[in-house]
Amino acid sequence: MAFKVVLLTRTDPVLPLHKLRLSGDMEEIRADDLALRPADIATLAQATGVDLTGAVRDRVFERSAGWPAGARLAMLHLTRTGATHDLTGFGGPTAPSASTSPARSSNAKRRRWAGSFNSPASQT
Repeated sequence: MAFKVVLLTRTDPVLPLHKLRLSGDMEEIRADDLALRPADIATLAQATGVDLTGAVRDRVFERSAGWPAGARLAMLHLTRTGATHDLTGFGGPTAPSASTSPARSSNAKRRRWAGSFNSPASQT
């Protein structure tokens, strides 16, 4: 009988995971796999009805460090009456630290994950 184990951690556990990695029996999803890219932020903005210029999209990316929740909060901020598109008044660090900023690798796993959330309007 085969079984699967899902292990969620904030740090690498002290387990012999190298054996599973070498055998190909383990799938890892890391922070950089979950991070949004600027194009993903533009798709999110379109899906939420927020009209973004390239500069504002880049600012959302910079302020959220690619984290989906941060990008979504920025979209909510931008829909507020009187909100400035330079994100003045939107909380968060101006420059995320290296420990909280996900890497921006462009691997196939992240493209598959991000692509699964495209809205039907963006697929036409």
